[in-house]
Amino acid sequence: MKEERGARELVRAVSPTLEDEDITSMGYKATSIMDKQLRLRIIFWRFSTSSDKIFQIVAVLAVIGAGTTRPLMAMVFGSLVHDFNRSAIITLFSGFFTIPHFETPAEGRTSLIYSDAAALLEEVFSSIQTVMTMGAEPKLLERYNSYLEKLKTSKLKRSLISGVKLALSYFALLSAYALAFCGNVVIVILCVNMSTHALRQLLPSWTMLAKATSSARNSGKFPDEISGRIELREVRFAYPSKPSIETLSDVSIVLERGKTTAITGFSGSGKSTIIGPLERNYDVSSGEILLDGENVKDLNIGWLRNQIGLVQQEPILFNDSIFQNVANGLHNHRASTLTQLSYRINWQQFRKLMTCDEKAPMNTARTEISALPPIESGATSQQRTLIRCLGLIMRDLKHYRPLFIIGTLTCIISGGIYPSQSIVFANSVTVFEFHGGLLKHNGTFWALMWFILALGVCLDFGTMGTIFSAIAAIVGQHYRNSYFAAILAQDASFFATNDHSPGSLTAQLTSRT
Repeated sequence: MKEERGARELVRAVSPTLEDEDITSMGYKATSIMDKQLRLRIIFWRFSTSSDKIFQIVAVLAVIGAGTTRPLMAMVFGSLVHDFNRSAIITLFSGFFTIPHFETPAEGRTSLIYSDAAALLEEVFSSIQTVMTMGAEPKLLERYNSYLEKLKTSKLKRSLISGVKLALSYFALLSAYALAFCGNVVIVILCVNMSTHALRQLLPSWTMLAKATSSARNSGKFPDEISGRIELREVRFAYPSKPSIETLSDVSIVLERGKTTAITGFSGSGKSTIIGPLERNYDVSSGEILLDGENVKDLNIGWLRNQIGLVQQEPILFNDSIFQNVANGLHNHRASTLTQLSYRINWQQFRKLMTCDEKAPMNTARTEISALPPIESGATSQQRTLIRCLGLIMRDLKHYRPLFIIGTLTCIISGGIYPSQSIVFANSVTVFEFHGGLLKHNGTFWALMWFILALGVCLDFGTMGTIFSAIAAIVGQHYRNSYFAAILAQDASFFATNDHSPGSLTAQLTSRT
């Protein structure tokens, strides 16, 4: 009773105009909604398998994480829009009629379908021998496809929510410029938007930035002379991405000045790994690397790397004959010298044993090497791969090509939003040069332009969010079904390896598609 009186006093302090009946009705509705959200199915937890429980726990945690952000957003939004103080009942009930109220149940239904599909996969892969003996692959594939159809239907319903969420967020952002262009509301929104965008752009490059910063420091020793004696003392090293796997274990080597030292071994034995700690790209786990008796950790990184010359294992031949490619590496070469070298490596004897048909392509290759294609950068190769994947998806899903075309058009339109915003912004700033009625007229006009731009953004982003969410659901259903069918088509030896255990195959099928 004391808690009830305290709650009533709190609500009455927010809005003195509310009656006791209104407060009671609000409390009943809030209690009913919370009861539906927090009710758990005891039967599910009692009879479900371990994988079902794991998937359900992950889904619940995701919903909790999404739900905790909504009250914070409501607090900030409520503090900005202070006009809601005149009607406290709208403020109190706005959280129950926003997108989370519709999105949370849809997320719960989707997580249950995921759990049922994962349980079926684990059951099939655990008894794959029985499945293959009974010839039950078509029935199980049909059953799994029924789960995928339910999942696709659920995601298609959520696609409209995603589109509305994306549209309203950008519509509210640009509408703020129309409502209060020179006010504190826009200043706060602009500062937060620009700062978060800058941090988001900087985040992927933070690791490289940290390395570059440490390399640019002037700390460390700058030896006046260097002889070049390198010594490794009981060096242990493991890459940060795989700390449990030691690439170098108790390695002790002395590389004397003026001598050529060759480190041989099979692929992956750690021959090239020594260069990384030597150049201070990484630090060793234990042990020391000494240069002329000085630990490389005590030397300046920039000075150290300037003293080391490194030739990568990327041989590229010039557009010339093989004879000339070999001769390019020799000073004052002569034809007789190269002929003697060819006899020493038994090349001439090898040619005598070849047939005429085998010699023909060899003579062609000996004459001239064709021009090499230009070396693509990583970004260009990635873009080409993405375009190729998009082409394959459109080829497999011919019936949904209109969705891809409309989605592409919305992306093109969204790319023109920021230039349009720049134009409107530049003209809006010039409004403050006028006075009197002209100031009011031009200000009203460009405020209307901001609102029209916000409407266009709302329509474009809403369409884009809805279409691409729907495409994701359709593509996921299609390739999950194809992936499962391809796995069931494998022979028994495929499932006998450790890499293809039931848990591994289930994880691959649920995470890679």
